Amino acid sequence: MIKKVKWNGLSWEVLTFGEDRNMMRSCKSKETGSKLFGFFSLVCKLTNPGEWHNYFSTKGESPCQKHTIHMRMLLMSWRKRWKSDTSIKKCLKSLKIHREKQKYICIDIGGTAIKYGLADELGNFIEKSSMPTEAKLYGGPGIVEKVKTIISGYITNYQVAGVAISTAGMVDPKEGCIFYALPDAIPDYTGVQLKKIVETEFNLNCAVENDVNCAALGEMWLGAGKGCSSLFCITVGTSAGGCAVYNHQVIHGVCNSAGEIAYMRIPKGTMHEVVSTTRLVKDVAKAKQLDEKELNGKIIFDWAKNGDEDAKFAINTLMENLADGITNITSVLNPEMIILGGGIMAQSEYLRPLIDNALKQRLVEDVYTHTKVDFAKLENDAGMLGALYN
Repeated sequence: MIKKVKWNGLSWEVLTFGEDRNMMRSCKSKETGSKLFGFFSLVCKLTNPGEWHNYFSTKGESPCQKHTIHMRMLLMSWRKRWKSDTSIKKCLKSLKIHREKQKYICIDIGGTAIKYGLADELGNFIEKSSMPTEAKLYGGPGIVEKVKTIISGYITNYQVAGVAISTAGMVDPKEGCIFYALPDAIPDYTGVQLKKIVETEFNLNCAVENDVNCAALGEMWLGAGKGCSSLFCITVGTSAGGCAVYNHQVIHGVCNSAGEIAYMRIPKGTMHEVVSTTRLVKDVAKAKQLDEKELNGKIIFDWAKNGDEDAKFAINTLMENLADGITNITSVLNPEMIILGGGIMAQSEYLRPLIDNALKQRLVEDVYTHTKVDFAKLENDAGMLGALYN
């Protein structure tokens, strides 16, 4: 029985022989280069436009060895496409092809806590948990041992397809290593080859990416930025972090430092100096002549909501400075969306009118109208889900 399906600009004709055997004939039209696609026992390779290739197998292997592609590898190479395109799910449903979803270990390494979980390829968590990083106590070597412990625990009980890691520090995503981490934040973490360690010890594919980049990818995939192909994610915490995503890909830059907005200069200083929870606490403590250790973001927002003028003024100033940074970003990148994340951004109801008003005063009307600004939605799962998408 032949079924016709259209997906991603390609026309597919599928000849089904039953639940366990499928043969697909495919024609690539109006495109160049090569693409890979497959269902269950099927492996297809498309090369030049108009060429037809038929490969048939019963256990995921093609008789033509040079065109053999194991389904696990194939699905990993295609997951970015079909996670963001629901048409592939409709295609699978129409063909009545069912398979068990691949499971991935997701790890988000922060300076305070390591969040981890087991998720399927669609971002559904089977289980998740966390443990203290104890970064200053055990440093980079301690983090490596914790990562090994997490992986060992999961592979004992589940069949795992790979490991996805989001981590603090500056990351070379190709090598999967930490090429710089602040010594006072995580000692002895610079130079740690996470990808190599995991792949060598566990024989599992491993992807490693910076935590802010992962948060941006997670929000684009399943959070506030769902449906957008371009966005810029800003996190406001102890400092200001950023990540640019275009065509569903992180812009890394020539030395993997694109999006490092902490160093961006705005009228009142750098983003690091004037756009952070640290600066908010400092300003309020100074105004009230208090020790900074007595304050945190939650206390300050509680005061502001109850009418405290010092707290309100400090928050307004922070949002004005943030708006200056966003204005620079939109001028250069013109993304579809700006996503705001980080601890204090959970106060979205209070902050939304402030940032909206500040941007309205700064942006060209057309840019203001077409640039959506929203707050992160995935909370503690953003890093893990972004690592999985990556």
